[in-house]
Amino acid sequence: FEQHYRVTAGKTDLLLSHNDLSAHEGLKLLSLEGKKFVSRTKFETAVSNALGEETKTGKISVISSACIKKGVPARLTTFFFALAAAILATFFIKPGRKEPKGR
Repeated sequence: FEQHYRVTAGKTDLLLSHNDLSAHEGLKLLSLEGKKFVSRTKFETAVSNALGEETKTGKISVISSACIKKGVPARLTTFFFALAAAILATFFIKPGRKEPKGR
């Protein structure tokens, strides 16, 4: 599975309701909304820069685990689609002549 990190308003509200973030930190975190990060280190660096240097490392790891998104890679989806098309084609396409015509 592919994974990336993205800050959304829903995830920020979840962190606020669990008292993992203060309201001020939640507003700072929402400044990253709409940006996609493909690696954990880049995301954690962006979060620490957005929240400020005084942010604890444990808080950053909680934020990164809450904002992770996992998905199916496009190559895997394409493989299954092509496999299904090949299987269906064996049933719907009639075979040609089995023996060549005699002279």
